[in-house]
Amino acid sequence: MRRTAIAVAALFFTNGAAFASWAPRIPELADRIEVDLAGLGLTLLMMGVGGLVGTGPAGWLIDRIGSRRVAVGGAIVVSLAVASIGVAASPIALGLVLLIVGASDVTADLGMNAQAVSVQIKGASAINRLHGLWSVGTVAGGALGAAAAGSGVSLEVHLLTVGVVMAGVAGASSTYLSNDAPPAPPETDEAPPLRPILLLGLLGLGAAFLEGPGNEWSATFIDDAFASTPATAALGFVAFTSGMTVSRLFGDSIAARFGDARGLIGSLPIAAVGWAAVVLAPGPTVAVVGFGVAGLGTGMIFPQLYASGASGSTVSQGRGLTAMSFGARLGFLLATPTIGLLGSRVGLDTALAWVLGSAIITLCLLARVSRVRSDTPAA
Repeated sequence: MRRTAIAVAALFFTNGAAFASWAPRIPELADRIEVDLAGLGLTLLMMGVGGLVGTGPAGWLIDRIGSRRVAVGGAIVVSLAVASIGVAASPIALGLVLLIVGASDVTADLGMNAQAVSVQIKGASAINRLHGLWSVGTVAGGALGAAAAGSGVSLEVHLLTVGVVMAGVAGASSTYLSNDAPPAPPETDEAPPLRPILLLGLLGLGAAFLEGPGNEWSATFIDDAFASTPATAALGFVAFTSGMTVSRLFGDSIAARFGDARGLIGSLPIAAVGWAAVVLAPGPTVAVVGFGVAGLGTGMIFPQLYASGASGSTVSQGRGLTAMSFGARLGFLLATPTIGLLGSRVGLDTALAWVLGSAIITLCLLARVSRVRSDTPAA
């Protein structure tokens, strides 16, 4: 079991690192394919579209061939796609590659989380820490990408190296991943119940509207509200992501003590306090602290939703993960433009207050109605 946990952890870390490694080089990519900001935005959107398109097949594959093959296969395709980003020479080519990145990433993502729940069900509660490790991986990958760009390493060599390492880790992990059958929902001759599928999808949608703005709008908010320096504005993003990482690293202990459902519902008031401090902040220092608190409250939400979706308690593991992931990825696609459009009309602070307040209230109601799984054995 220890080897299985290490193998799953390796997949989470390398997935986060690969996901973030090419982000610092997006300006270089934009120059290569010769697009303006609007064209770049549309091209990058293809990765989100790929994630939506790939969610259904990924869940179907988990139910048919098991999460081990899905996690490893998805990781290998992601590694090949990430390596291909470095040689994409036109907007169409890059868009097609990013479509594959998104579709294969959701495949690896659902497979990894199903494996994480398999470890958790056997007694080693770890899903929050694994998501925290993914966050650490994004920091490491982003730093690696920045260092490669600063050192003059070509985009082709950098991303090819990332792809080879990721594929190697996936292949090495395959031997130790759990090959157990996924948890089976209660036997019935009736069609799969629609209610838990809808609730999981709505929970994923609401969680995305709560987490996405912290990543996408934190720096912009501080810059817009306080006319701060770029370095000060960036602290909002750093505070939010750091808060999320800390929350996830300690989230398993919280869930073991209070239960998954209480851990999830109890984190929402913390997020509300943090976002309230942000939109009411008299200066950038309070706003940065608010982003950190908001990150602490937000960090545990998605790991617990993945655990709920993969539990197999009411619907199959693949269906549960598909429903939650589809709602989440749709939410991430919608959250940023929603706040941007609303903020252009009523101000960014008011837009954040309305959208995030609605997301928190919705998540509270849905979490109570759905009774998010709270029977995960403690470690």
